[in-house]
Amino acid sequence: MNDLHLVTGLTTTDAMGFPMKTYGNSNDSDRKDFNDNEGYIGGGTYNYAFYPNPFSDVLIISSTQKIESVWIVKGEATSAYQDINFSDYFKTEVLDTVGINEKSLLMFNNLNATKELNINLSDKIDDGIYKIIVKTEEASLFWFSIIKSNEDLKTIEDIYFPW
Repeated sequence: MNDLHLVTGLTTTDAMGFPMKTYGNSNDSDRKDFNDNEGYIGGGTYNYAFYPNPFSDVLIISSTQKIESVWIVKGEATSAYQDINFSDYFKTEVLDTVGINEKSLLMFNNLNATKELNINLSDKIDDGIYKIIVKTEEASLFWFSIIKSNEDLKTIEDIYFPW
């Protein structure tokens, strides 16, 4: 499964970053490292949060490591891969990230190595599902699925979720 844009599930979060509900079988990362030379990721350790999810205007990303770059890729929700244990999968498999610049709708670089970002996306992306890919200055990479919408959660479930 080397399709960076696929969203097999996601976790909603409140305005403080606490998980609310998980839908489907999320292929979001939680512990990964990035290798710039190869364009692949594998095992590592750190913590991050993103909130709120869904969001309408401002998305907050925080990490225990300093954030160097952020890419936003249009996501595609799918009910495929619901039987895969992604925690185990990403211990032995890698996700191909070559070409991420070409796949990205937005890219933020040279972020002054902050540990928290407030990104106003109100007029930069349309409502929908997206993958956010974050690279830290320690060369770690993590990604997660988000929803940008002004609708209530029940309406979002009806519109976007195939799970």
